[in-house]
Amino acid sequence: MRKVLVFLSLIAGISQITCNIPDAGGKQTVNPILGDVSFISKFGHQPDAGTNEDLRIQTHLEYVEDLLRQKNISNLSPEL
Repeated sequence: MRKVLVFLSLIAGISQITCNIPDAGGKQTVNPILGDVSFISKFGHQPDAGTNEDLRIQTHLEYVEDLLRQKNISNLSPEL
């Protein structure tokens, strides 16, 4: 359980750092790789300048957590 918390903390830290990196259009995205797909998936539209940054980050982390939970981990040891 501790390793999972460390991993999620690492993802949160990386997301905090990368949320200020502009995408190709110069707009700030939560993640330079996924862009705002998490926000669009949840709300059906792009975030705008008035969108709460904490909401964008929370939405992104929920999306990434869901992606990770969907992965087949049957080949991993119980410790991992």
